Amino acid sequence: MIPRALHPVRYQRQPGRWPFRLCGPFSVNLDMGLRGTWSFEERGEILGMLTGDFLTIFEGYQSDGASPCLIFGDIRIGTPSPQSSAAGFFVHDFMYQFESVAPWTFADADNALYWLLRQNGFWGSGVYHSAVATFGGLHRRLTRRPNTEIKARLMP
Repeated sequence: MIPRALHPVRYQRQPGRWPFRLCGPFSVNLDMGLRGTWSFEERGEILGMLTGDFLTIFEGYQSDGASPCLIFGDIRIGTPSPQSSAAGFFVHDFMYQFESVAPWTFADADNALYWLLRQNGFWGSGVYHSAVATFGGLHRRLTRRPNTEIKARLMP
């Protein structure tokens, strides 16, 4: 599996818990051999579509960006810059959010993050992937509660 972004991701920064917001749809070829057309929604709002291997995340989707991160003014320590990681963190967050109802796993999401970081020139993609796979999984097991407001629908 070698996911590829189909075009640059456009996003804006905003204050609050979810500081990154998509300014237009963003598409990626997940290259996982998936079939069918799926819609993904939360609280009745469709946030993305999957057609075969092509995942499109819609305008307005919000992310907390790459984690872990310490921010001191404009200096970020511990994560790739938003410019080199935006495609990866939007796709990774989306895939993690919907993993319980989607045709992919957390490991697929971590793998997509790795390849999208590499594609965008982040030099530490391997180390970062290992940290996310290890500590993201631990964090998820310790802190995540089931989200009953998400749905995935396989379209006829």
